[in-house]
Amino acid sequence: MHGSLDTFTANDGHDLIRLKPNGQTWKDVTTVLRQANEDLLYPAPGMLGGRMKTINEITYADDAGLMQFLRRSLLAGAYKFDERVSHNLPKSMLKHFRANLNFVTHLKVIGYSFGDIHINTVLREWLQFAGERTIEIVDPQPKGIPSFLLHLAPQVSVTASPLTDYLDQRAGIVRPEVDRLTKQIGVMSRKMGAERFAAAMRAFSEKEKAQLLEALKARVEALPKKDEAPDVSGLGDTRLLGKQWAMDAMMSREQRLTAIAAFLTDYPKSETA
Repeated sequence: MHGSLDTFTANDGHDLIRLKPNGQTWKDVTTVLRQANEDLLYPAPGMLGGRMKTINEITYADDAGLMQFLRRSLLAGAYKFDERVSHNLPKSMLKHFRANLNFVTHLKVIGYSFGDIHINTVLREWLQFAGERTIEIVDPQPKGIPSFLLHLAPQVSVTASPLTDYLDQRAGIVRPEVDRLTKQIGVMSRKMGAERFAAAMRAFSEKEKAQLLEALKARVEALPKKDEAPDVSGLGDTRLLGKQWAMDAMMSREQRLTAIAAFLTDYPKSETA
């Protein structure tokens, strides 16, 4: 009713387009979503990333090289209840939702806060019609079973999981450790707030610099001594050597992200910016 990840409007809103996966497995569905968001593009060498980017739309080049647009249909948050906001999908979608829901036995609810009475009524009536029907609510911070479904609790399950983690698990996708760490740090930054996260990263940078200086100091102290001082006469250009030592002491991206995540976990809760 308020759009979906795989549905777009095109041709100035006259056409409704839904992505068609190669099959009906979780991996098939997530693959076609990823292809639309990552592979459809309009080349723009002068822009960041070399591609045209527009708000709430996928901009891409058609077979003739002309710029085309797929406008995202998903309308989230409080704006979906505001009549002043342009809705991409017709209101008749609610009727289609009610009718097509009857072909579903197991419904996954992701990203919905159960704040729309019209939708809640459809869900309740659908669920209580047959005992084999079930609803799984996926939410990173679930609040339990919605009150209007409590009398149907045996048919309702709640899974505490972020969206991408849930879809990855169902599709059998294993992401690189760097991606997992980046996401973890992003979650931690949102929980900490902008000011506190910035303060924590400044503290981490200071700690990182101190560790780098200690590593360089250890390399210098390990040099042979001449007149009780490190002998650098046979080392060539000491500036280039210093840069090389600094590079050697630096962590890889994965190591640095691991260190940042650990630092943020232990960062004093009382610390402020």
